[in-house]
Amino acid sequence: MSATTTVPALAPDRAVPGRDLLLDDAAMAERLSRLLSFDGPLPIDGYGRGRVKYKVGESLRVVHELEIGGAPWLVASRTFAGRSQDVYERALHGATEAGPLRAVAHDPELEAVFWTFPNDRKIGSLGALAPETDTVSRLLGRPVARTTLAAYAPEKSATAACLDGTGTPFAYAKVFASAEEAAASRHAHDALYQQIGANHSALRLPAVLAFSPEERMLVVEAVSGRRIDTLFGPDLVQAMRRFGCALASLHSVPVTEGMPAFERLDPAQQAPAAEIIGRARPDVAVAAARLAGDLADEARGGGAPVCLHGDVHLKNGLLDGRRVALIDLDQAGLGPAAADVGSVLAGLRYRAVVTDERARGEKLRAALLEGYASLRELPDPEVLRWHVAAALLTERALRAVNRIRPAGLAHLGAILNDARAVLRGEASR
Repeated sequence: MSATTTVPALAPDRAVPGRDLLLDDAAMAERLSRLLSFDGPLPIDGYGRGRVKYKVGESLRVVHELEIGGAPWLVASRTFAGRSQDVYERALHGATEAGPLRAVAHDPELEAVFWTFPNDRKIGSLGALAPETDTVSRLLGRPVARTTLAAYAPEKSATAACLDGTGTPFAYAKVFASAEEAAASRHAHDALYQQIGANHSALRLPAVLAFSPEERMLVVEAVSGRRIDTLFGPDLVQAMRRFGCALASLHSVPVTEGMPAFERLDPAQQAPAAEIIGRARPDVAVAAARLAGDLADEARGGGAPVCLHGDVHLKNGLLDGRRVALIDLDQAGLGPAAADVGSVLAGLRYRAVVTDERARGEKLRAALLEGYASLRELPDPEVLRWHVAAALLTERALRAVNRIRPAGLAHLGAILNDARAVLRGEASR
């Protein structure tokens, strides 16, 4: 996003009065140096904002990435309007020491509670991912030289890379807050891997190496490849063809029993998404509501359900030679093929809007569809357009708001207008 781009302000939120301060990097670095200290302000050498989850009219969660004395620290915060003191007092019980930082802290002015990793409000087994623990080694029956945190979603899950003696990842361990989500992820990974195997010509999926209900931990193999979102030029175009082949291969496996229905792009989800967007950004409320209404009016069946990835975007695809590995199957489910394909296309359109790279976006779109069509019939064009528009609303536009994505917020009106143009068959980007 251009440095001169102005992001329209979010509407005031009485349930989250400290929202704007919690999103102010300089202010939070100074504030945390006092809140987390036992004795005088801490010397915070670096501050970065990690994952954000904003529930309009309810709460805000932020991961604060700190550097203190050359060492990295993660601190997760959440607002609790009218009850932060009670949450803080409960959080103190059983908290794990966190070196020079307070394990748990409270800011009454912001009505926010802060947890220093490996403390978390809901995930009780974060410590099992620490570099010095032997939990993963015990589960795998082989030594793990060390672990490094790869992803952290407070109150939901955390993933660590398991490294061998050369520093190369050979597995990824993920802990969950929910036992049900841990079991569902294991089932999806296991069931889909059994269908695809390790030698499929177009698609690679990670195998399950271990599972622990007690730690709510799933360990899967590390698959090789270059992340598709890091590629450029002809390499990216070729990777998109193979991405399409991989997606078609996944959609062609027999429907797996026990997988949940995929509902994020259902017609019933569109109006609530538009309402949330409108509350946060009243300047686009009419456009969001109009789009949701059009989607409701033109909703149609998507055909027989297939096995969907459920969170299919370029970061979850790894180019491995002539095939693509699809990772992170936690949201896999059953639904119309157009849901996955539409989600990828919506991601490409979103990027084209926020970067103004329309020609590039069209090349990538064509390559994806060409690859898919080489192995499986594409979804009905009208059904696919509907799912692209729905994904632009309930995934891209909504996430711009609830993940506080500046580029998306700056172009929110254009994203919604693009979705309506897609739905009417008027846009090609």
